[in-house]
Amino acid sequence: MQRQLRPALFQPAADKPAYWIVDHRMTVLIPGEQTNNRYTVLEVFIVPGGGPPPHIHHREDELFYVLDGDITIVAGEESARLGPGACVHIPAGTVHTFRNEAGEPARMLVMYTPAGFERYFSTAGTAATSGDETAPPVTEEAIGRLQAYAAQFNLEIIPPAHT
Repeated sequence: MQRQLRPALFQPAADKPAYWIVDHRMTVLIPGEQTNNRYTVLEVFIVPGGGPPPHIHHREDELFYVLDGDITIVAGEESARLGPGACVHIPAGTVHTFRNEAGEPARMLVMYTPAGFERYFSTAGTAATSGDETAPPVTEEAIGRLQAYAAQFNLEIIPPAHT
């Protein structure tokens, strides 16, 4: 069986959709539609102090590649503060999170395989301009959207521990 080849994808910077997920901006670089849904690649911009709550992707493996800044990444029982050039592979089913604990913004490339999770950002997030570095205010409505769509995308957000 001969495989149908897709053309190469060239996307100017201005053509990429971007979404704020509370305090970090996700910009879709390569959507799953371009890879036969094998993978998707995004750039994540994290404001100082920003990052998601601990969560689990039940379907996708995830890869982080730090571009700028220092990011603390927690995966399972392991934690590391990583700088540019570092990467982490997180298998599906692993509790993980990341946080920008530095005083400057940070950026990472994120790859999900298989593709499809990028639609969570467009569904639950707030539309952004790809170069925008000012996160919108965190509101109960924005957090509610993230939680409301999580199960639809095989995402489990871990509630904070109460002590």
